[in-house]
Amino acid sequence: MIPAHEQEGRALTLLNEVARAAVLDLDLRPMLQRVTNSLFHFFDCELVACATVDEEQSRFVFEAIASKLPTSIKVGSGRELGSGIVGIVAQRGDPVVLDDVREVPEYIRVSEHALSEACIPVFHANRLVAILDLESREVGFFRDKISLLQTVAEQVAGSISGAHLYKEVWWQARALEMLNEMGRTILEADDLEEVLDRTTSYMVERLGMSVANVLLLDATGEFFDVASFSGEHEMKFPSGDRWPVSVGVSGRCARTGEPQLIMDVDADPDYVASDEFIRAEYCVPISQNDEILGVLNVESRDPAVFSSRRLGTIRSMANQAAGAIRMARLNERLVESRRVVEEKTELLRETNERLEKANTELERLSTVDFLTQVPNRRRFDEVLDKEWRRALRTRRALALLFVDVDHFKDYNDTHGHQKGDECLRLVAESLKGELRRAADFVARYGGEEFALILPETDSGQAGAQAERIRNAVENLVPLPGEPGGGRLTISIGVATSEIIENGDSSDLVRLADNALYRAKKDGRNRVVIGA
Repeated sequence: MIPAHEQEGRALTLLNEVARAAVLDLDLRPMLQRVTNSLFHFFDCELVACATVDEEQSRFVFEAIASKLPTSIKVGSGRELGSGIVGIVAQRGDPVVLDDVREVPEYIRVSEHALSEACIPVFHANRLVAILDLESREVGFFRDKISLLQTVAEQVAGSISGAHLYKEVWWQARALEMLNEMGRTILEADDLEEVLDRTTSYMVERLGMSVANVLLLDATGEFFDVASFSGEHEMKFPSGDRWPVSVGVSGRCARTGEPQLIMDVDADPDYVASDEFIRAEYCVPISQNDEILGVLNVESRDPAVFSSRRLGTIRSMANQAAGAIRMARLNERLVESRRVVEEKTELLRETNERLEKANTELERLSTVDFLTQVPNRRRFDEVLDKEWRRALRTRRALALLFVDVDHFKDYNDTHGHQKGDECLRLVAESLKGELRRAADFVARYGGEEFALILPETDSGQAGAQAERIRNAVENLVPLPGEPGGGRLTISIGVATSEIIENGDSSDLVRLADNALYRAKKDGRNRVVIGA
């Protein structure tokens, strides 16, 4: 039996660690993963997960997971509200504690040996922002831990709400960037086909859709003409070589003038199958001045891609396409008309305004590397300068690790940039997962090189952490595209402020860079500590 004062001390330690993890930055999933990791290590239970709620789609989505054994859930997966204990808590907003999950029919098993579960809602300003879910292999394990878990939920609620807001702004900036590119394309393209092709390719390449097409109404208004198509398979027509407006979800969209969101195509009698693996479809009318010009149709094998943010972006791009179509028709009829010139001038002004706003917003968000979603070189320089000055004030050691992906250029040249990008994302996720403290920091330094800043860390601790990181990367899943399941390895150069006298942060960078050079020269897949 642990004495009461010792239990209180451990609880305070957990709350302090959770508080630091929650305020380190505003990136939602890394922040929730740090909080989840803290709870996982503190309670030493089978599984800890954190989910958020998409109210528009009536679903919850897992944002962070820590588990001792393989689990059927993964980050980004989710279920309908009311499904399982997490879904019930997400729907009702009340905490649930199960002493023995075998006695509860609503329980959905995701971890092989779990016997008890605690599911705690996280509220901010009377709004549900997340759900904490913990499972243990001990019956009744969470019976006396609810108060502490609710305190943790109260402590992280504000940070989660802020991270949601940040994510919304980030997505808006990304959407504005795409819309501005569309605006420029509209102004610069020679014909309508180029604009619509760019629209559908954006849907597939940047929004993760399986299929995207633009269907324009013909002069009779009874048939669609396929103006543009992008996707994984060939276009199929429900009737001959034309598409009647009376058929399909696209036809229903054109007839009603309302967007059509189908989260399960098998349950919709109007759906026309184009691929047996397609699971969801979204159709948006392309209209201007109350006139239906056509339909923008997108389909996906994963219903989760149709988040409220993506739906809003798709509608905006349909509006952009509507403008492009309208302009093309005006140009056909009134090539020399002043009205066309004035409309293009006005469109240019509006586009430039949107571009200026988007650039301003993107500048604010420019400290994140878009590919790997870790901080970029600019943010690294800021953090290193701050931590260096702090180390001077506190006289505590500061460690810097430079990480380089071994043989990356050969891998990239062999398998292409997409596989190379996937490789870099794997490394970034592994590095983030190995951060042990809220103040530890990882950034993409450039190309295939990453940098970690570890405050209050001496050379021995830094070397041990670097070796853990190297081992974690080496134990990742086999490299995408590599025959025989080749493994990913990294070289790490370590430097600490202990051996720098009368220098500055640039000396720390130089030492770490030299150590990395020696690690690569000595054969790669190793850690070298600078001296």
